[in-house]
Amino acid sequence: LGSDDHADRHPAIAFAADGALVAAWDSVCVDGSGCNVEVVSARSTDSGAHWAAPQVIAATVVGMSEYPKLGHDANGAVRAVWYDSRSDDWRWRVMTAVHDAMGNWMNVQMLPSRGVNTWPATDAGTVVFASTRNAQRLQRDRTQQIFLRSVAP
Repeated sequence: LGSDDHADRHPAIAFAADGALVAAWDSVCVDGSGCNVEVVSARSTDSGAHWAAPQVIAATVVGMSEYPKLGHDANGAVRAVWYDSRSDDWRWRVMTAVHDAMGNWMNVQMLPSRGVNTWPATDAGTVVFASTRNAQRLQRDRTQQIFLRSVAP
């Protein structure tokens, strides 16, 4: 699924309600500098024998997207979550998107939250993530808490 000219890592996989297999991972070009890490995905309708060309879930030229996880909404749709540095203050924020039956990623959104938000996971339309939201210091506070948030309609 990956590319010879990219560093591909942190894979995740899930079956969609229609039986399609969805894979996601983060990828960066193997080129000195100036390349951002992006979360990409591919879809297979034959249990992994053949895959559609990988696509970037939420392209950005101003940030990095890393560590995708796949889960399901209550209706069976595949949901991706990852953390991303495209916020106005460059702190890591959690992003989410829903995979539709045509293989497109829809409803891409950044979950608004204070602090540095990382290590998300998702299931049943809920996202859980670690955050420094209630840290006592603005920088380098080691305090982390786990937050749970509903994202399904």
